[in-house]
Amino acid sequence: MRNSTFSGNRADTAGGIGLQVGQGFVLSLGLEQVTLVDNRARTSAKGIGAHAGMDAGQVFIHYARSILHGNGAGANDKDCVSLGGMPRVYWESGGANLLAPDRGCTLDAFGEDFVDADPWAHIQPLLHDHGHDLKAGSPLVDALALAHCGHGQSRDQRGRLRGGGPGAGGAHCDVGAVEYYGDGDVIFAHGFD
Repeated sequence: MRNSTFSGNRADTAGGIGLQVGQGFVLSLGLEQVTLVDNRARTSAKGIGAHAGMDAGQVFIHYARSILHGNGAGANDKDCVSLGGMPRVYWESGGANLLAPDRGCTLDAFGEDFVDADPWAHIQPLLHDHGHDLKAGSPLVDALALAHCGHGQSRDQRGRLRGGGPGAGGAHCDVGAVEYYGDGDVIFAHGFD
């Protein structure tokens, strides 16, 4: 899944994404430049909840260049949860993710993830045009070299260029589903009046 936002969802067991697999089956989910924030559920799986069941199923979840943070409001809420206590759910970070400390998501082994307890220091509230804009000055803006924009992706969730230069997404690509275009007027970003 690429260039997608999951935000403001409410559910019983998994607020953002819920996965379950049965006997002998394997389920893989890849998230690239996805924003998953501000989801709620009655259980501890506020962001992604994965259940492999009692009968030898397996779930593999890989996330890269994504924001998986700020799901649930309680101190014990988790962004990534293996439901049912089964050890056959495998979490893997591909790096350059915004993650919270101690909220269930596995950090990149090379230390390339952004770890911050406050996601709202980096992103703005959900907007009418379907996405959370990044805030000016966030290290998530222009954090990725063009070669690492996700398998040749050149546009974000809104269809705007990623890393297209000044006024067109900046010199590099951003973390998450939406590319930062500045806080000003995008129509006149090149100085035309």
